[in-house]
Amino acid sequence: NILAFGELLHKVHPLAGQGFNMILRDIKEIMSLIKLKKDNGASAVFFSTVAAQTGMTFHSSIAAAKGALESFAKASAAELAPRLAINVIAPSITKTPMASNLLSDDKKIDASADRHPLKEIGSPEQVAKTARFLLDAKENWITGQIVNQDGGMSTLK
Repeated sequence: NILAFGELLHKVHPLAGQGFNMILRDIKEIMSLIKLKKDNGASAVFFSTVAAQTGMTFHSSIAAAKGALESFAKASAAELAPRLAINVIAPSITKTPMASNLLSDDKKIDASADRHPLKEIGSPEQVAKTARFLLDAKENWITGQIVNQDGGMSTLK
């Protein structure tokens, strides 16, 4: 069974198993949203990472998991339109507790900010504004999109 595979993968490679289990959880949530397809005008927003589309060291597990989520979201958007609009936000590092060890001092903060063309680190509030906008996606004529909210990291050098 697929859950047993995730547990086995976690024993062999803890990060890969964690990423696999994360995508399984996301897919379960998506499957429950498919029930919304009977509602006209519903929207769903999922969260990925810039690492899913940009080769980054030490991100293979999360990139694989979130890359699968992005593909699933695009295919689901095609299948469930016009009743359900599905989009994904793919942020870079943001000032959250999850990133606290990567942003624990000024040197790390500056180094991380310098990796982004806009020379700053994103905030949860910025990502929340995008999510709020995408929750009106059907009204805004948007579906099947991956919104890279990453200070330009995914497209600019």
